[in-house]
Amino acid sequence: MTFRILLEYDAEAKAFSAVCPELPGCASAGDTEEEARRNITEAIELNLKAIRYRTSARRQDYRGHGWVSGERTQWIPGSFDLR
Repeated sequence: MTFRILLEYDAEAKAFSAVCPELPGCASAGDTEEEARRNITEAIELNLKAIRYRTSARRQDYRGHGWVSGERTQWIPGSFDLR
């Protein structure tokens, strides 16, 4: 996968900021352009890992979670039992 990265230099902070527009909230910074690129690459990897985890967690059977094997079930407030 290829993602766009927007790099911006902030003269006041004397640092680079990096944002990935395709992944909301995925941003990082660094003292140099190279460091900002490394940091945003790591942030993108962690963001994708979190997305994969959230997607797979829905398929697991958590009693009270509201999802069982991807099908909608009745949700009962206060019945979270994450074993």
